[in-house]
Amino acid sequence: MSIKKIYVYFIIYFFLLINYGYANEAKQTWYFYKVSKSTAYGETAETRDNLLQKRENLIEQFANTIIVLTNNNLKIDNQCSLQYSIKFITPKTYWNSIEKSKLYKNLFIKEKSPLNQKMDVITYSKANINKSCPKNLNNLIKNSDYLIATTEEGYLIFFSKQADKKQLSSQYKGQHHPINLLGHPMIKDKSIIDLINKQCNFFADEDKSLKYGECITDELSLFYARILEKIENNKIEIYQDGQYKYYLASPKISKENLSNEYRLFIEKDNNVIDSLTLYGFDSCESSITYRYYYIDEKLKNIWLLEVSSFENSPLVEKGTYYETSVVDYWKHYQIDEGKHFKLIESLECNYKFESVNSDAPTSWQCN
Repeated sequence: MSIKKIYVYFIIYFFLLINYGYANEAKQTWYFYKVSKSTAYGETAETRDNLLQKRENLIEQFANTIIVLTNNNLKIDNQCSLQYSIKFITPKTYWNSIEKSKLYKNLFIKEKSPLNQKMDVITYSKANINKSCPKNLNNLIKNSDYLIATTEEGYLIFFSKQADKKQLSSQYKGQHHPINLLGHPMIKDKSIIDLINKQCNFFADEDKSLKYGECITDELSLFYARILEKIENNKIEIYQDGQYKYYLASPKISKENLSNEYRLFIEKDNNVIDSLTLYGFDSCESSITYRYYYIDEKLKNIWLLEVSSFENSPLVEKGTYYETSVVDYWKHYQIDEGKHFKLIESLECNYKFESVNSDAPTSWQCN
């Protein structure tokens, strides 16, 4: 056999070997990891509950999602199968805006997965997407050890190669907790003060801040947001005792008076005997304060809890995101025979910080 023929056979064998390698490329499996804690576009007091609900919906939707990549084929939960290609482009080109790409770059930094100057973007034709394919996974960004999808609201959905890295705590209940207009029973136990101040203080433990449901204020925020969905026209009756009516209502809303609170009213013959603020929130640039409640089934006792959540600006500027939640007060009221609210016990909390720039307390005292 001539050297020329040997050379030709070698070339053919070499290309066959390469093609075989590509055809049998080990599949890559990606598991749901987390949804970003915030959106690229930020939030306001008016949009916070709505965004929290959308984030919760995303977690529920993708909690058990598995993505498999083999050759040029992408499978999602073995139901959606698509041919894909990879583009190597800059964030500016991908988002078609300098401002938009900057917002997303900052969010990726907050989530501890900074973008490179150019990104691997997995794309596929929308014409090939069938009904079994999730709408929120049209494009995927391959960044370090993650596959990441972006949503219309600006959330990031992360998928990891590590199956055990799913950031759902064992306490996570999502949207499956039964809703009751009387509020969440955990409010009545004053031990909730230390529970929140310990579990929702993430300064000392970065990884803990990634656990969904670990901080119970997340569950409370979503629970009461779902209660508000049940209230039509800002008013709902929750109980009637003879001539007395008990109802939740929000003060009249106008352009000049935007109400962020709901009160419990006790009424007799269309006359209000007494009222008490049960739920509400106030917000500023870097913090938000929520008031939660629980009413016992006999409508004799009411417990109130106020919680403030805030982020530390100096840390955020350095590209580190922490949110701390602390209890402002816990109160216990009773409804007396005259149907008036009587304060029985009140605990207000004071906190100590290591320094002015600390974003979480080192100790607290509530009395």
